[in-house]
Amino acid sequence: MATPGSGAGGGGSARGGRRRRRRGGRDPKHPTDDIEGDSVSSTGSKTPVILAKHGIDKHGKETGSQDFSMTPGAIATGSQDPSGSGMDQTPTPHFKIKTRQGERGRQGSQPDIAVTVSKTSVMPSKPGAFTIATTKASTPSTPSMTIEAHASPMSSGTPGQQSVHQVMTRHAGTPQVLGIEVPVHNRLALPPEMTQTIKLVDEAFHWCDNAMETLQDQSDFLVIGVLGLQGSGKSTVMSLLTGTQANQPHSSYIFKPQSADIQEQAGHQTRGIDFFVTPERIILLDTQPVLSASMLDYLMGHEKTLPPEMTSAENYAEIQSLQLAAFLFTVCHAVIVVQDWFVDINLIEFLKRAEMLKPPTPSPGPKHDESSVEETEDYFPNIVFVQNRANHQDFELQSMQAMQQTLDKLFKDSKLNYKGCASLSHCGIMAGINRKLLPLDVNLFLLPTFNSHINSKEDPSTLMSLLPSCYQGYPSTDLLVKSFRNQMYGATRTQLTHATLTEKNWFHYAARTWEAIKKSSLMSEFNRLLS
Repeated sequence: MATPGSGAGGGGSARGGRRRRRRGGRDPKHPTDDIEGDSVSSTGSKTPVILAKHGIDKHGKETGSQDFSMTPGAIATGSQDPSGSGMDQTPTPHFKIKTRQGERGRQGSQPDIAVTVSKTSVMPSKPGAFTIATTKASTPSTPSMTIEAHASPMSSGTPGQQSVHQVMTRHAGTPQVLGIEVPVHNRLALPPEMTQTIKLVDEAFHWCDNAMETLQDQSDFLVIGVLGLQGSGKSTVMSLLTGTQANQPHSSYIFKPQSADIQEQAGHQTRGIDFFVTPERIILLDTQPVLSASMLDYLMGHEKTLPPEMTSAENYAEIQSLQLAAFLFTVCHAVIVVQDWFVDINLIEFLKRAEMLKPPTPSPGPKHDESSVEETEDYFPNIVFVQNRANHQDFELQSMQAMQQTLDKLFKDSKLNYKGCASLSHCGIMAGINRKLLPLDVNLFLLPTFNSHINSKEDPSTLMSLLPSCYQGYPSTDLLVKSFRNQMYGATRTQLTHATLTEKNWFHYAARTWEAIKKSSLMSEFNRLLS
């Protein structure tokens, strides 16, 4: 017989046992508590997903918003957190789900649903797809919902454009088509196509950073520079490489040639280095004239602004020309040397001095020994000689053979690549001019006089320009320019350094090279020898 104390104790223990069983057992009124607790314990401290929708009463009226709490374990993901910390490393995306007008009209009671996803991952079988599944409803009348969204490829739309993604939902077992409005983030836009040149080096020989905005992060590019005496036609030749026609007026040229006023003053048009990029990703560098009398006259009129290490304006003018040439020999794949008469020995000797003063190619590593320096091969570009304003006698086979032999003898000890890049013997547009008859294969191309004012009655060469090509002794100007442009665009793109450079990397490399040349000890020593 149980005593009251024991009965009380037994009752207390029984009640305590029932309380313990109630705390550890399953509540029949809330069968999903264990599932929710298990999912939370399995997923750690991840942020739950919240689905918010408007409640609908039996009369079809909105009664407010109802929240559906969903654990991250209910989200079907294709990957796990690699860090294992359980923290979400990605920002929370927000989606606004709207039913179509047709679906809204037929259903009547289908509300708009705002979905916030704490973590979205890509399913392995369906790239760009994610699944959100609810396992608990706030009221017994609200069924579970599964949303499957498939993201379409991002299109390059206008700013602020919204992309609508088709989704398939299963609401109470009935599939429904919804639309998700997702804001489209614009891709990185390509640099705009250039219509005019910009300064790479200004007239004070200071580096300019404006050209960086026109470059891309891609390595398929070609750099072409030009050197020449004053008035030889450097800017005209570079404008032809951009696609400008020879018969167009000078005002439409990309690189502006000398105007009539500047020619009367015996001045020069280009100062410093002009920069231009074609749609074919060809970087063109037009320089001021080398060994220029007008540059010397300008420096003599501003002797007070000369650097203190320069003893005279004459020496400074030559040092500036050597700096430009050494810079192009370092950062260009091909360098065009324009001359309007053959041959200027002073220009040839100047090119040899610039080759001697060219800075060495950077070594692969910052720390190296003497053996690695000896193994590092210096880079030298292709050099192409353009005989501008050539007459019909220059196009004869004997004349071209003589010019090629002269250049071959002058540069036989040079490391510059003066063969195999561009020549009239490569294009096959002239009868009797081929590689068999010109076996030296020197980079020599001839361009006739360009008449940009054909309709002008004051131009004395108008009559000759109107004659057929067979009477002029050379092919048409347009055909020659097209052949020259194609050969220059197809020049060998040898690596400038030990590593492959992109356009932006080339810009930084060129900036460092320019500063190194201006502070070069070889240039300072050569200036001391000149004085």
